[in-house]
Amino acid sequence: MPVSYHEPYEVYKQWVKDHRPKSIWDIGMGYGNIGEMAKHIVPNIELNGVDVFMPYLVDSNSHAKSYKRIIVADVRDLIGKLWPVDMVLAFDVIEHLPKEDGKTVLNYLRSIAKMGLLVSLPIIDYPQEPIYGNEYERHLAQWKVPEMEAMGGKTLFAGKVCGLFEFR
Repeated sequence: MPVSYHEPYEVYKQWVKDHRPKSIWDIGMGYGNIGEMAKHIVPNIELNGVDVFMPYLVDSNSHAKSYKRIIVADVRDLIGKLWPVDMVLAFDVIEHLPKEDGKTVLNYLRSIAKMGLLVSLPIIDYPQEPIYGNEYERHLAQWKVPEMEAMGGKTLFAGKVCGLFEFR
């Protein structure tokens, strides 16, 4: 969806306050609300975004104007093409990819995150079909906390619906 599930927001905002990143890649940015939250905490932060679905970026709810640059593409097509930044965000992205693609994307995003990669995704069975005319909204993989931890993620938050994981 163009906005992420709200459960981990407070933990995310605290991470931003503690680390004060100067630059971000917001992968699957949707309306850009996650990047906008960071900008309220660190006003001079450089926001860079990626999303595959242009209608989210031009919607009246979009914060796209707060971003320095936005790439309209499938993140899988950008492996090896993005540059390092302080923080990489992938909120409600990885579950939209086949499991092996998700692992590949996670490993790549970790490699370009100087301070950390934060990943938020459903940690319960959470089927989702295409919505808003966006086929990419379909959930293709289910992830559990132990799987994220086995890949090197530190659990920052595990709620009723979603988790927030830090990769370094």
